[in-house]
Amino acid sequence: MKKILLSLTVMSALALSATAQTRRVLYEEFTGENCGPCASTNPTLLSLMTGGTNPSKVTMIKYMSPIPSAGQFYYQNQSQTDARISYYSVPFAPYGRMDGAVPSISGCTSPGHPACMTQAVIDGEAATTAPFNITVTGTWSPNYDSVTANVTVTATSGYTGSAVYLRVALVDDVYWPIAPGNNTEKMFENVVRKMYPDATGTSVPLTWTIGMTRNYIIKGAVPGYVDRHGANTSFVAWVQNDGDKSVAQAAKSSVFTATLPIDIASDSLSGGLLCASGTPSVTLTNVGTTAISAATIYYKLDAGAWSTQPWTGTLAAGASTIVNITIPTSGAGGYHAIYDSIVVAGDLNPGNASSYGTFFLEKPGYALSAVSTDFEASTLPAGYYAIVNANGYAWQLVNVTISSAPGVSHSGAKAAYFSNPSSASNQVTYFIIPTPTISNPMSITWWTAYAQQSSGTNDQLEFVYSTDCGSTWTSIWSKAGASLATAPITPITNGSTCAGCFLPTSSQWRKDGVNIGTLPANSMLAFRNTSNQGNFLFVDDINAATIPVSVGNTVVINNNINVSPNPAKDMANISLTLATSASVAVDVTDVTGRTVATIAAHTYSAGTQKIELNTASLAAGLYNVKVTAGENVSIQRLSVVK
Repeated sequence: MKKILLSLTVMSALALSATAQTRRVLYEEFTGENCGPCASTNPTLLSLMTGGTNPSKVTMIKYMSPIPSAGQFYYQNQSQTDARISYYSVPFAPYGRMDGAVPSISGCTSPGHPACMTQAVIDGEAATTAPFNITVTGTWSPNYDSVTANVTVTATSGYTGSAVYLRVALVDDVYWPIAPGNNTEKMFENVVRKMYPDATGTSVPLTWTIGMTRNYIIKGAVPGYVDRHGANTSFVAWVQNDGDKSVAQAAKSSVFTATLPIDIASDSLSGGLLCASGTPSVTLTNVGTTAISAATIYYKLDAGAWSTQPWTGTLAAGASTIVNITIPTSGAGGYHAIYDSIVVAGDLNPGNASSYGTFFLEKPGYALSAVSTDFEASTLPAGYYAIVNANGYAWQLVNVTISSAPGVSHSGAKAAYFSNPSSASNQVTYFIIPTPTISNPMSITWWTAYAQQSSGTNDQLEFVYSTDCGSTWTSIWSKAGASLATAPITPITNGSTCAGCFLPTSSQWRKDGVNIGTLPANSMLAFRNTSNQGNFLFVDDINAATIPVSVGNTVVINNNINVSPNPAKDMANISLTLATSASVAVDVTDVTGRTVATIAAHTYSAGTQKIELNTASLAAGLYNVKVTAGENVSIQRLSVVK
C-alpha cells in the first residue's frame, strides 16, 4: 500500500511539473493621456500583444502615469499608480516591464521603451518555466459597489523568494468620447482601475514546495469612476518577488459584467469652438434594460459652482439623445472646461454617468493688450488663446530653463512651438488668438524660428482668418519649407529622444507680420500649422498694433492652391488667387528632391490666375509642385500617370 501511495505522489509531482511550462507573461506599461510618444506607440504595441496566439501567452496592463504631466485619468488612481512608478523607478513614458524586468532587446537604444518589443521577445519569455499555476475569478456584489477576487495559487515546482506578494488588479478598457489629455488618445485598453487590497498586495509564503496550494479571497470597494457596465472588466493576478521584482506567474480572469435595469451614461460632453450663438451639449444613452423618462444634469464651468438642468422625455433601452447645456452668454470669452454628472433614480452605476469637455468661446473686440503675448504665462493656451486640432499634437510651451539650448525663446524664458516631428503628415492645427476691434491700419507681428529636417520637408505656417466661427479659413500670410526656415537644415538623428530636433539660438529668429486692418469686422484670427513631419516650429512675442507693417505680407488670398487634373497625364493647371500683383514661379521635384521641371518667375495681376504645367515629359510617379508667389510658398502633391 505504501508503494502505491508513493507512486501516486511521484506521478502527481510529475504532472504538476509538466504544467510548469505554461507561463502567462505579464507586461506592465506606463503610459499617459498627456504623453505624445505614447499615442504613437500604443497602437503598434496593442497590435503586437493581441496578434496571433499572443492573447494566450501575454497579458498587458496599463498604468496612467503623470509623465510628462498629470491628467484627470491619472488622478483617478493616483496613489496606486505612483506606488508602481516608484516600485520600478519608471524613467519615462511610454515604458514597460515584462514579468517585472526590463526586456533585454538587442539594438534598443531606450531600454524599456515599448517600441522595442518584438514577437521573439514575447515567445522567449513565454517559453520559460513558471513555478506556479494561478486561477482567478471575479464577481460583483449584489448592489455593484464592490468586487470579490477568488485566487488559487498552486506550486508546480519548488520556489523561494525574499519578499513574495500576490497582487490583484481590476482592469478594464476605458473609452473617453473626448480625449482626456492633450495626446488625443481616447481608447485605453486593460487599464488598472484599482489594486486589491492595495498596490502592495497580499503577502504569501516565501517558500513553496511542489503541489503546495493556497486560496485567497480578496474583496474591495469599487471606486465611483469605474463603469460597472465595462466591456472588459476582469481581474489580473500575479505572484511577484520584491527582492528582484521578478514575476513568477500571472493569470487573467474571465470578463464579469453587470446587467442593470437602470443605467444611464453620459456618452460625451462636447463644445469645441463656440461663438456667441453656440452651446455645449451632452449625449445621454440608456445602457440599462428599463426605459428612462427623467434625469437631472448637474454641470459646472471651470472651477465654478454646480448648476442643474432637468431633462424629461422617453429614452428607451439602447437609445440616445442630445441635450444642449445652457451656459451664460455673458461669460468670459476664451477657453473653458465643462463637467457634468447625470442623476437618475435607481442608477447603481456612477462610473459612466459623468464626463467632461472643453470649449472655446470666441468673443471679438479685445484690447490690443489682450492680443499681444510673450508666452511667459505658466500655461498654454494662456488667457484668451485657443488650440483647435482634429487629430494630433497641439502647440506647446517650451521653457528655456529646462532646455539644452539657453537661447530657445526670442525673449524671456518661454516660447510656443509645434512638434512637427511627432505629428501626422498633413495634420493641421490652429492657434487662435483674441480678435481685437479691427480698425485701419492695424497689424499683427511675431517672431518665427524654424529649420527644415531635410530639403524635402515643407512644414507650413500661415496667418488665417475666419468669418464663420472657424468653419472656413482664409490665408493672408504663408511660408513653408525653405521660405519658412530661419536656420540651416537640421536632421533628426533619433526620433525617440528627438536628437537633432531644432532648438533655435538667439540669432535664429525672424520677425514676420501681416496687416489686418481691412479684414471684416469680428474676424477670428489664428496661426495655422500644417505638418510635413519635419522639425520644430517656434513662435514668440506676438504683438498687435494700430500701425501697418511691411514685413511678410502674403499675396495669396486663398491658400488652397489647386493643381488639376490630379492625376495628370500630359497637362495640369495650377490655379491661385492673388491679392496684389506678384511674381509667381513653379518648381517640380520628384520624390528624391531632384528638380525635374521649372516655370520661370512671371508677374501676374491681382485676381484668380491659371498657370499651365506640361507633364508630358515626366515619368509616371509622384511629384511635389512648389509654387512661390511673392513671399508665399505652397507645396502640392501631383500624381502623373501614363
